[in-house]
Amino acid sequence: MALALVGSATALSPTERLSSWRTAAACTGVHVASVAESTPLSRFCSDGTVFPALTSRTQANNAAQRGELLLNGRTAHGAARVHSGDVLTLNNPSPAPLSTPEVRRVERFFEELTEAKRERGGRFEVLHEDDELAVVFKPPGVHSTGWAGTRKKWGELTLCDALPLLLTAPSQRASLAPLPAPSPAHRLDARVGGVIAVAKTRRALAGLSTLFRERRVTKVYVAIVVGAVCIEELAGDRVDAGGRFT
Repeated sequence: MALALVGSATALSPTERLSSWRTAAACTGVHVASVAESTPLSRFCSDGTVFPALTSRTQANNAAQRGELLLNGRTAHGAARVHSGDVLTLNNPSPAPLSTPEVRRVERFFEELTEAKRERGGRFEVLHEDDELAVVFKPPGVHSTGWAGTRKKWGELTLCDALPLLLTAPSQRASLAPLPAPSPAHRLDARVGGVIAVAKTRRALAGLSTLFRERRVTKVYVAIVVGAVCIEELAGDRVDAGGRFT
């Protein structure tokens, strides 16, 4: 399916860019059920066809518990039965905005990543972007996603924090089910610089995750070494017939 390329997010201010992602993630929808027999609410809303933002029973259950998924205008448990003619409503609010100091902190982090410095091995930039996904270059020295060990120079800031300032929020079409922030479909170690595929919608995240889980994506790593290296001796029996690590 062909998708139109979108413009750069950098035309907006940092606050506007972050706000555009929050706005895109907010969604409201109404669905009138048509079922042959009664079905639990969480199951009925679990495959993304009723509400694109809900693609699993866990998501549907959580939305019901938060009071965002309503049955006939009232809060309901995920186990509540849905009958033909019932009206389901989803009110998914925007995530809470960052404070001004937090926005400035993320902006400084973003500026540091996007400055061109040869000694750093490349800068943070977009290689491809459309309305559902993007491909970006991650420079060495930054973690892809947050974890307990990311409390370094920038505290807990990682590539995920800078992505909303680099990428444009998807359009507010209900069928896209935009994510509240861009989400990397895989990770690269902090010391590694390279290409990362990023999802902007739930549909793209599910599709990319499947590709990586089923190992249908080819990864190529280039290492800088000193002297001559014998791959066979280094890797032992971890190299297959094609000379690739297993």
